[in-house]
Amino acid sequence: KKLDEVAALDIPISMIAPSHGVIWRENPGQIIEAYRRWASGVWQPRAVVVYDTMWGSTAAMARSIVRGLAAEGVDAKLIKVSIRDTNNIFTELLDSRLLIVGSPTVNRSYLSVLSPFLDDLTGLKPVNRLGAAFGSYGWSRGAVKAIEGKLEGAGLDLAGEGLEVLWVPDAEELERCHKWGRALARAIKE
Repeated sequence: KKLDEVAALDIPISMIAPSHGVIWRENPGQIIEAYRRWASGVWQPRAVVVYDTMWGSTAAMARSIVRGLAAEGVDAKLIKVSIRDTNNIFTELLDSRLLIVGSPTVNRSYLSVLSPFLDDLTGLKPVNRLGAAFGSYGWSRGAVKAIEGKLEGAGLDLAGEGLEVLWVPDAEELERCHKWGRALARAIKE
């Protein structure tokens, strides 16, 4: 709405200087059009898989899910949240249709390292996006449902039922992850 208000003023724009962030001095029209795309919810048939892992089970699931997405021709970015800045993750999400978040269950919820990302996601409320959750568990479940709650709270529609694996995924369960990734890829192409 603010972009339309500024355009209606019909004044030349030579610089964009937000109260925080990058100052755009060259070609401000390029960033204005980018903001217009981002605000309108335009997306590409891409996926971002954000995860973290304790003992490697959730990481193995994530890799298999990405292979399933790729098998259906969907470009997917695999991101371990504990080694990436959340701003970089949101940059990847800007034009991606699907966000998939994975975590093992810890204390009936997800790993705390995912909290800053999921909290920021709730505040940003990306428009016209799908979400899905996966994870491994041992003594009790909880991570997948907690992640799904955060995704829905951020305004994302769930693309399908969450995926959970007990302990360490074996070859059969990794194949199930692959098939789940393929199904999600088909869902974003619809």
